[in-house]
Amino acid sequence: MEVREPSATYLRTTGYTQTELGVLPTDWRIAEIGQIAETSSGTTPPRSQYDRYFKGGVHAWVKTLDLNNAEIRETDESVTDKAVEETSLRLFPEGSVLVAMYGGLRQIGRTGLLRLPAAVNQAITAIRPNPTTFCPEFLLFYLNHRVGHWQSVASSSRKDPNITGADVRVFKLPLPEIGEQHSVAVALTDADTLIDSLEQLLTKKRQIKQGAMQELLTGKRRLEPPKGDLEHIHYFCGNTEIASDLKAREPHRVALYMAVVALVRAYANLADELETPREFLNKESHYLWGKRYLLEISFADAAPAVSLSPRKLFLQVRPGADTARCEDVLDTWYRQQVREAVTGLLAKWEPLLQVKAQRIFVQRMKTKWGSCTPESGYIRLNTDLAKKPPECLEYILVHELVHLIEPTHNERFAALMDLYLPHWQHLRKQLNSLPVRHEAWEY
Repeated sequence: MEVREPSATYLRTTGYTQTELGVLPTDWRIAEIGQIAETSSGTTPPRSQYDRYFKGGVHAWVKTLDLNNAEIRETDESVTDKAVEETSLRLFPEGSVLVAMYGGLRQIGRTGLLRLPAAVNQAITAIRPNPTTFCPEFLLFYLNHRVGHWQSVASSSRKDPNITGADVRVFKLPLPEIGEQHSVAVALTDADTLIDSLEQLLTKKRQIKQGAMQELLTGKRRLEPPKGDLEHIHYFCGNTEIASDLKAREPHRVALYMAVVALVRAYANLADELETPREFLNKESHYLWGKRYLLEISFADAAPAVSLSPRKLFLQVRPGADTARCEDVLDTWYRQQVREAVTGLLAKWEPLLQVKAQRIFVQRMKTKWGSCTPESGYIRLNTDLAKKPPECLEYILVHELVHLIEPTHNERFAALMDLYLPHWQHLRKQLNSLPVRHEAWEY
């Protein structure tokens, strides 16, 4: 996915005026949430009737722990039709903005934006969407921007820190016209995407440094000591452009620096080609279909499970599970993701190519993204394709299906790929530029 810098085209020039919320454009108005939207809360169905109200639930049910200051696409728990019918629960539509009213100062003011219909518990106020007056994404960003307001209200006026539905309804916010709200939301979403990309880059650079430290501090890589008076050797950082006068004045220092630069570059190239071995620690980065998620591990005496939120990958394993077991559970889940995606792709491409794959295997592969045995019609796909953008899986599947027509990589094969998937060479370059699993490769 292309990362866009927040664009200057979003900016407008206008007059400004002093308001109770600070200096604002003259064409913006100020409104209370209760004036522009309907708000209400929910409840917790009796846990004593778990089988009736929770077991086999079909409606998402949001608790404060589900709030992530971002989009909510799934929840830890669900409730049944009976829960909605027999309690004060109500279903809020997609686009509703949620605010936590209590649960401790760290929870108060947390927000979420529903991307599916859901009920909420009594600790949350839901603000129903009103597309004529406010953009839900704009409201979410503004509430996150003013989270300190909620915490000051909660801690200043009550013995037990909390806010109420009434506090949410009288909360004031600035409102530009609806089109500008959408533009602001797009700009801030672009900024979040850019930050996420930079965080990934920073993580990679730290890994490169860690590799260099391992080599240099254990003597696996040796450097020639600088010659001359050590107190006149200065430490420096920067790019690799060394001024000519420095080369003449301190040649040994320059040689030492260039050796370190070469080592760091070597690790940078390796990091481009190999994923860092996963340690299965909380907040470790993992990927699904090219999107980064932060790992959150929990332990329960139940079957292992994997689930996603917009920013997190939840891995549940039994107590005592080691890294190898965590990896096995996640690999099994990745295989299932590939199998499910392949079903739809086969339905699309087999009729177009007029071929039939007799069997699809999804497995760990050390040196290939996929393979085909034309004689048997068997196709093998690398489990790690689940980590890459979805178009990469489609490219590999089409590649292998075309081998059922032309077994070799000759001109006919290339012509068939050009005919059916004209941008296949771009996809191949994209896939080969992505990191692969860290393995002890054997040849």
